[in-house]
Amino acid sequence: MGYHKRFDHLVFDEDEKGCGTIKLRGFSDWKSFWAKYPPENKDPKGSAEEISVYDTNNIGPSVIDHLTKGTVSKYLECRERSPGTKENLLDSIQCLYSYADNKLKCFGDKTPAINPTQNIEILKDDESKFKGSKWNDISFDDDQIPYVQRGLVRLVRKRPFQSEALMLLLCTKFRPEELLKLKKSDLKDGYILFRKETKKDRSKGKNKDENIPINSEMQRVLNRFNRQYKRRCHQKYKFIPWLIPSDRIAWDRCSEPGYARSNKTRRKSLRGAMEDLIKLLPFDGSVKVLRNTFFTQKVEHERSKGKTLDEAIVVVANKTHRG
Repeated sequence: MGYHKRFDHLVFDEDEKGCGTIKLRGFSDWKSFWAKYPPENKDPKGSAEEISVYDTNNIGPSVIDHLTKGTVSKYLECRERSPGTKENLLDSIQCLYSYADNKLKCFGDKTPAINPTQNIEILKDDESKFKGSKWNDISFDDDQIPYVQRGLVRLVRKRPFQSEALMLLLCTKFRPEELLKLKKSDLKDGYILFRKETKKDRSKGKNKDENIPINSEMQRVLNRFNRQYKRRCHQKYKFIPWLIPSDRIAWDRCSEPGYARSNKTRRKSLRGAMEDLIKLLPFDGSVKVLRNTFFTQKVEHERSKGKTLDEAIVVVANKTHRG
């Protein structure tokens, strides 16, 4: 979408099914919104920052019926971009095209035989330039894990709920964004309900709710959550449904219908807590490394049963990457 002041008037959220929603702020309807912010017809090649497809002077004015594979490819290559950025741009154009076809029925009974947004190859660099990629294959070793655990305990007072959330990443298969969508009601007797609406791959075919058994390590972390909620200063979170609540809740709005149970009252990121944890450790790391550590330990457990490394990886992948 590019960087634009239109964003000041858009409220991004998601519904109970995990689908993204966009609402207007300060405008009564979309017609008046687009009248206020018409396309700017900029040349993306000469722009210092990424601009929206809508504001470009090449693909922006195109009628979707006339879109071709060449037009899309040319747009992706019109300026220097990382492969990841190109993939995101292509995903966006594919979504627009699919919406135009399936929802708006722009093509009537004559849907083009070839989808111009499909089968476009994006060449990858030999090495990722994304700064966070250096943690892709790193996990904390057996000597480092005790430091991490002690650091998280020290962090509890400063980062209540977030420190416990980081502890859960060490002993469950949840991704951070999935973990932050857990509700207190998802904690059942003996298992955690992993709702299909919160799964990252929910849009890729059929998905089902999953029951994740609570082991002793997970139970210790959940007991810490319980102690947090019993503290007198945290009684105000009683009516907040999220397991990991936001520390920026507008308490004066909690009387508004739906606010207390909305996404506005849940934590959206664990980055700040992780940065505070790293300051307490004699080594570096990231949230991704916590999750990697969980998988590494699972693989080592399978290897202890006599499996080869490759066999152990397959077993762990089948258990933790499907659901």
